[in-house]
Amino acid sequence: MKKHVVVKIGGYYIYDRELAKNIITIANKFKISPIFVCGGGVFANAVREAYLAHGFSSKVAHYAAIKAMEISALIFSENIMNSVLY
Repeated sequence: MKKHVVVKIGGYYIYDRELAKNIITIANKFKISPIFVCGGGVFANAVREAYLAHGFSSKVAHYAAIKAMEISALIFSENIMNSVLY
């Protein structure tokens, strides 16, 4: 059974296909299964700007930032064959 390891990917790197490929190669070599957590990147920046410009609650900003991470994960998942989003 493979062990799982959490890999945090900064939002800036979600478009980097080589990074994804290299992480998978290393994970396979060590027989581990990576669980990727992506930062929000430009989407989180947009949430931050909207929060400052429009003054909605920090609760709404928090949930919107989580959605930004979800969007980043969706984009990053295209770089990984057979990936599953949770």
